Amino acid sequence: MDHEKTAELSSLYPCCSAPQHNRLVSYDDEISMFCDQFSCARVTSTGVWLFCKKWTNHRIIMKNPSIIKKAYRCCDGVCHSKPLEFPNCFLLTASLLTASWRFSMRVRRALLYMPGDDMRKIQKAIGLGVDCICMDIEDGVATNRKAEARSTIYQALSELNFGRAERLVRINPVGSGLVEEDLRAVLSAHPDGLVIPKVGGAEQVRWVSQRLALAEREHGWPVGSIVLLALIETALGVVNLREIAGSDPRLQALIFGAEDLAGDIGAVRTREGREIFYARSAVVTHAAAFNLQALDMVFMDLQDIEGLREESLEAARMAYTGKQIIHPNQVVPVQEAFTPSDEAVDRARRVIEAAALHQQEGAGAFTLDGKMVDAPVVRAAEWVLARARAEGKD
Repeated sequence: MDHEKTAELSSLYPCCSAPQHNRLVSYDDEISMFCDQFSCARVTSTGVWLFCKKWTNHRIIMKNPSIIKKAYRCCDGVCHSKPLEFPNCFLLTASLLTASWRFSMRVRRALLYMPGDDMRKIQKAIGLGVDCICMDIEDGVATNRKAEARSTIYQALSELNFGRAERLVRINPVGSGLVEEDLRAVLSAHPDGLVIPKVGGAEQVRWVSQRLALAEREHGWPVGSIVLLALIETALGVVNLREIAGSDPRLQALIFGAEDLAGDIGAVRTREGREIFYARSAVVTHAAAFNLQALDMVFMDLQDIEGLREESLEAARMAYTGKQIIHPNQVVPVQEAFTPSDEAVDRARRVIEAAALHQQEGAGAFTLDGKMVDAPVVRAAEWVLARARAEGKD
């Protein structure tokens, strides 16, 4: 890069600390750049230009979670193309960095519920290769077994090696009179995260987050080391989705609970799911708007593996990032459904590379393999690559 141009831009757009929040900021906000990997940056109407000191390959940048997170806090985009006059310059635009941020969180293709009062089942779950194991103190445990579940979960968290699986605990609902004892029993064993059921408003998420902050301070753990996932399974939760999704920086995912929602609104559950489709769509849309992951509903027929696979693929097409499961036999088909195929990854990579080339030539739309490619097609390809990276395929 021309040193005079670099010096000029550096004086206009110096690097500094990024805003500390976990959602998109507009260009009207005070956008600041990050990290000493970048010498300077320029905010434009189309994105944020980074002038990179060390790297010329944007894939290296996008594979580094710490850089992804810092970049995300100050813009809403991804490395997309570079101007010819600045060979080490990358444009951050609106989609792939957003995708990479979401997928830089833990991979949560399948979240397996295990009754918290059954150590044998928890031990079995560890050997399944599932992304998330959620030990339940709520609906999966009888009222007279809650104390046993708390004790068993504490023991499991303290003594068992969960490998790469995320260690989650589903507590009882806020306001149930049970959740305080749940937190006292399990927090000292430092789970990776908590699932809050029947979330109806932002205040419930914040209430739990405040208790987690106190526990982290008391034990000397890093702030934010215990994350939250919110179960949306009531009519109130659906109508308050916007407030819930933006409620707290600990919140990483919205989970859709179809069965409880149907009971709450008086609907009859059907295989087609028309009675819950609005809520199912609303959950994934709000998750996307606030850059959260979205986990789909449970498939209740344990014998119908093909039906499970079809519903999982449908959820992936809707932009859900994973699905709740309730049986070991559901792990493989669900995790496969939320993993891009080699063919899809190869196609996405070719779309991105061709788009970068055509952007440099001033072409916004072009054809590839006889099909038109424009901005929406490129964004879809970027999502495929982001998901593939998270699962180690890129």
